[in-house]
Parts: sequence; structure tokens; C-alpha cells
Amino acid sequence: MLKNYRKGVLLLAVWSLAAAQVVASHFLGSSISYEYVGNQTGVANQYRVTLAVEREATGFQIGASAQVIMKSSTCGVLTSVWLMLEAPEFINTASGQYACIPIQNLSSSPRTSRYSGTVVVPPGCPDFKFYFEQCCRPPGITSMIAPQTQGDYIEAELNNTVAGHNSSPVFAGVPNIFQCVNNPVKIPQRAVEFDGDSVFYELIDARQSATVWVSYAPGYSGTNPINSSIGSPLILDPSTGLMELTGASPHKSVVVVKATEFRLIPATGVWVKVGSTVREIFVEFVSNCSGQEVTIPLDTAAGWAPNAAGLLERQLNCGDSTLRLPLAVELTCGTLLSTDLRLVSGTGTMLPVKRTADSCTSGLTQTVDLIFHGGLFEGTYYITSGPLDDSPVLMFCSPTIDTIGVVVVNPCAPPAVISCPGVLNCDTLLTTSGPFTYFSSWSDTSGAGVPQYATYWSVTNGSLSTPADGDTVEVQWLNGPGTLILETRYGFCADYDTLHVNQTVGLQEPRRLNLALRPNPAADEVWLSGVPPESEVVVYTTLGQPVLRPITAEGREVRLSVANLARGTYWVSVFSATGRGQIALIKL
Repeated sequence: MLKNYRKGVLLLAVWSLAAAQVVASHFLGSSISYEYVGNQTGVANQYRVTLAVEREATGFQIGASAQVIMKSSTCGVLTSVWLMLEAPEFINTASGQYACIPIQNLSSSPRTSRYSGTVVVPPGCPDFKFYFEQCCRPPGITSMIAPQTQGDYIEAELNNTVAGHNSSPVFAGVPNIFQCVNNPVKIPQRAVEFDGDSVFYELIDARQSATVWVSYAPGYSGTNPINSSIGSPLILDPSTGLMELTGASPHKSVVVVKATEFRLIPATGVWVKVGSTVREIFVEFVSNCSGQEVTIPLDTAAGWAPNAAGLLERQLNCGDSTLRLPLAVELTCGTLLSTDLRLVSGTGTMLPVKRTADSCTSGLTQTVDLIFHGGLFEGTYYITSGPLDDSPVLMFCSPTIDTIGVVVVNPCAPPAVISCPGVLNCDTLLTTSGPFTYFSSWSDTSGAGVPQYATYWSVTNGSLSTPADGDTVEVQWLNGPGTLILETRYGFCADYDTLHVNQTVGLQEPRRLNLALRPNPAADEVWLSGVPPESEVVVYTTLGQPVLRPITAEGREVRLSVANLARGTYWVSVFSATGRGQIALIKL
């Protein structure tokens, strides 16, 4: 039955290709992505697949639906997924893709279509592919031989054997780049990654199908896709997706960028490939150029001042996720949307705006708040105009044209590390199995530059006796070496710190003390109970510095005066010949 089904798919594909060659759609560029939506719909293992297509106006429309193939050789899956047109095909003139080159100076006229649909993906398959292929490309693409006879193929990969569900990266930037010849430009093609995975970018050859690559004209290839006058025709940063390119003569080409995502498995310390996505970008270089000025002027206001380049600049603190823009003119409320502005770092990293908020009076506003998806990390950022839907690319025609303001984020705290109460460095050679208390160095929120964050712990050769998602954990180690991993997520970033411990067994383990503080939090004094006689009681900061002179307990309860301590979190540690223990103190 499966053989007949696959044969039917093959015959359908052959017929579709033949029909497409008669009525070619003249594909310029495309991208495909998927998002796990089962947690929203309640349908297990359900994904939403999205296809974005750019075609030349001289070709034919695809229609109200588009066919994507879902395949896994390991699991024996081969099926069609029909995606429906989200909105009528349109000319994306408002996207910002014509910021450097007026549309009348181009020989190309792209039309944009978006398709989407849902599908249930069987679990446990490491090699799923969602792919779209159809004929053909428009004539006149300089980098290819007879492009009108060559098809278009893109794919997204999914490995759903890894714990947790995955959503693919989504490229930010329109897949049409129109630029002047001999004009060096930087164009971010960074993909937005929603799961905190690491993304690697690379240039690859364009394809006609899963096994057939396009025929490039002499001198061109996937890694050398444009005609350039500089030593390296196109430079793609593998970490950020920033493209640097200069076209040496008027010509057209297709650049293909692949974004592969890797996920760290804390239990093994190994990075595993969990997915990828591909974008084809149409590029045209022309000699008739003129830029367009930005039409969103800012006004001087509290916190904003001109910098050396004459642009208004404002400072923010590490971790801030909101920015207020003072406008030089009044706008109707709702005029500026999240797709109209974006933030770009000095290295070309593009950060989308989650939403905007107006301060309206009688339907008008002169301030707009930009709310980002996460806190901002230290560095310089440029506020640029131009929407970020499906998605216009950032065109650096010149800084004075594209940038409407500059944001400088103050330095952040050093990365969070695993810390231990009462000591500067955690012991790595242990003589007992514990339990031992560990905490994140960022849990001292009085530290400067600490952004909003989330903490996650995992352990090998041991167990957690406390929740894995708090600032503090207790670990009971097993015999032999073990590791404790601290994962700190903030904004779009994730940091990791690992503690390697080694056990020495066969020694008598000290008893864990059952301590209690009352009141806690406290302002003036606290009573510590559960203390063996002759124990030593010490109060430390979260950085391991003693703040009260050691006290020798005379009974089962000790009075501590904390009135002179600064507000914050402290550790009260007890050491005795028969046991030891720690308990957190909150000073009001």
C-alpha cells in the first residue's frame, strides 16, 4: 500500500513539474519554517508550517494553496501538507526593501505570498524534512545558466528525538535585496530563534530538488553568488547571519542562506542538531540609485541627547526591555506598529519589536513605547525604520538615512556562576555525599547590571532535593565524579556554568542540621534554632564574605542582631562536630 502511495506522489510531482514548466511562476526567493503549536491547540505533536514565496510579476501565481512535502526516511513517512494562502498576493512597497533603490529604477517587480497550515508530526524521527519545490525561475538571473529552465527548492529540517519540542528559526529580512553597484553594504539575515538554541549560518548552493543542484554560470557558486570588486564577494558571519557585500556591476543573483540550530543536552554536555531552515534571497544591483529619507523624526526629551554623529542617543540599563521614543510630530494613535521599527546591534544582530504602546490624548500621541521580546544586553544599538513582517531586510544605504536614534546599554554583570555559601569557590573534592547547597551568583539582585533572568539546574551522578528552576538548589551526590550545570536565560541569550566534583567515599558523613529562622525576612533581629551546643554560627554575603563576627552557640537557639546589615540576601551557616547546615536570611 505504501509503495502505491509513494508512486502516486511521484506521478503527481512529475505532472506538477511538467505543468509548472508550461506556466512558470518565476520564483525569485522563498523561505519555509515550522512552529510547534501543540501546547496552544491541545493537539499533541502538532506543528504549523509557513511558506513565504516571492515571485516575479511576469510569472503566474501559485494559487490559493501550496503543496509542501513532509518526509522522514527513518520513520517511512512521505506525505503532502497543503498550506492555504493567508492573504491575497501583494506588492511589498511599504516594507522598506526599496529604501536604497526606488522601485522605478528596478527591472524586477516582486510579488509576495504567504501560506500556512498545520500537521501532526509522528514523534521519534531524527530526519524530518518539510520541503517545497516548483518550476521555474525568471530569465535574466546572471549567476545561473538558463534560469527559466531551473526549478526552485527549499527545505526545513526537524529532529524530534530530542527532549522537548522544537520550532525552527524564522529569518528576519525580506528575501529581495536591491542595492547600488560599488556600494559596500551590511545586511542582517539573522533568524529569530524562539527556543534558546544556538544558530549557525552558512552559504549553500541553490537547488532544483532534493538531489539536483542548479547550474551556475561560470565564476558563480553558492559561496560565490555575486559579481564583486572586493577580495571576497560576499561575507556571511556564521554566528550572527550578518552579510557584507558589494556588487561590482549591474546584475541579478540568488543567495541561499541556511540556518542550522543546535541544542545543548545538559546531561551529556553535547550539542545536538535539532533543526534547520533555508532562505533563498533574490539580489539585484543597479547603477541608477537614490536613497529615501527616514520619515520618523525624534525629538529631544529627558534622557536623549545628540551624539557626535548628530543622532539622538539614550542610555539604558542592562536588562531593560522597554524604550520610549519622543516623536518630533504628533501621530494618530496606532500609526507606528511593531513592524515599523526595529533595533540592530553594532554587529548587525536584528532584534524585532514585540509590540508598541501609545500615550494617547484625543486620539493623538507624541510618544511611543517599544517593548522587546527580552532584556537588552550591553552594547550599542541602532533604531531603524522599516517593518519586520515577512520580512523586510535592513538596508544600510547610509547611517544617516536608515538610523533614527541610538541606544547605548550599560555594562551587564559578569555571567552567572555556581556559588556556595560562605566560600569564594565551591569545593570540587568532596569527602561526603552531602547534601550541599549551591546558588546562582545572580541571585544577589543588588548587583549592578543583572537583567531579568530564569535559572535552571541539572546534575549528573547526583539528585536535586529542591526544584530545578530556582536560584538555590541542594544536591545529594552519589559515589564517584559528578557535574552540576547552571543554565541562565535572559532575553535572547543563554549562559552555562559547570561544576565538576570528585567524591572520596568511605568516610563518615556529617549530619545535616535542621535549621530555622524566625522572623524571616527580618529587620532588626532573628532567632536561629536547631543549633547544636558549641557550634560556630557565621553570617555571609552571597559572595562568601562574612558580615558578622562568628558566634559560638551555648544552647539550641541563637539570637542574631541584623539591624546594621544592608538590605539583601545572606547565608547563615552553622558548623559543629556532629553536623552542618545553611539557611538563607532575607534582610529588610
